[in-house]
Formats: sequence, C-alpha cells, structure tokens
Amino acid sequence: MEITIKKLADELKVSKPTISKAIEILGIQDELQKIGNRFVLSESQVAAIKLQISQSEIENKSQKSQKSQSEIENKSQKSQKSQSEIENKSQKSQKSQSEIENTIISLLETQISILQEELTAKNAHIDALGKSLQDTTAALSAAQDALRETTTALTAAQALHAATFQQQLIDKSEPSEDIEVHVAKKHFWQRWFNKK
Repeated sequence: MEITIKKLADELKVSKPTISKAIEILGIQDELQKIGNRFVLSESQVAAIKLQISQSEIENKSQKSQKSQSEIENKSQKSQKSQSEIENKSQKSQKSQSEIENTIISLLETQISILQEELTAKNAHIDALGKSLQDTTAALSAAQDALRETTTALTAAQALHAATFQQQLIDKSEPSEDIEVHVAKKHFWQRWFNKK
C-alpha cells in the first residue's frame, strides 16, 4: 500500500517537515517514488519512518527528563548552599540546641522532598520509555500483520487469475453446442417500421 507524505503526516498527527526530517535522517530521499507532483512511500518506508519518529520522540522525552533532572540538581545545590548558610548563622548567633535541631530537621525534610522529586521524575522517564517501547512494538506488529494480509491477498489473487486464465483457455478450445441463439421478440409496429 502506497501513501503520500501528507497522508502519513495526518495519520501520525505530525507535520510534513517532521516526516521529511525522518526521511532525511534515514537517507531514503533518493528511493522515494514520485507520482505526479507528490512523493509516494512504500510500506517498508512507512514502517521505517514510523520507527524513526518514535525514536526521535523517545530522545526528546529523554532530553526533557534530563533537563528536569538538572533543575532538580540545581535545587539540591541551592539546598546545600542554604544548609551551609544555616550552619554559619547558627554558629554566629549561637542559637539554642533545639533551634539547631529544628533547622536540621527542616533541611532534611527539604532534602527528602528533593529526592522524592528526583524519584518521581525518573519514574516518569521510565514510564515514558515503556510506553514508547509498547508503541514501537505495536507499530511493528501492525506492519507485520499488514504484510501477512498483503501476501495472502496476492496469493489469492494470483490463484484466481490462474483459474480464470485456465477457464478461458478451456472455453476457447472446446466450442459449446449448447449455445442457443436468442432472437428478440418484435412487436407488430416494430415489424412495420423496421424491416431489419
């Protein structure tokens, strides 16, 4: 089944430049078939493009996850900086032991919340990778099913064509004696005006 770049972009809900970028990355722009003023993609090219786009999405999600992880690390550094400031202030002002303990507990709670945020971000990244893997597996399975159906249909069409061709050969070689000549019945007025 052949499909245009626009139809594939609509099907995948991406832009045409995204499809063109995937074609360029795969290096198959010279293999595209042009019908009229449109490029047409074969099934194998469509499957390769879908796989490339899903890999690009995984990379984008990974980059976003890394960005959020770096933000969390920045927060952690700020927390460590605030911890050192708290310790300096406590030494300078010689606060009571209970105030120092409360400050440390607060700092530990902050660190725990930061670690929980990091864990949540990593879990989200793992979930995104798992979903992308499922999507890729489903696309591959669908492509294999479509290939099987196409092969079955082509085999059936070839068998039908062979049977039809064989029947035509049999019909041409054996003239049938059962053919009746059917003469159309003419009305009386047709006989008067049309003497053919």
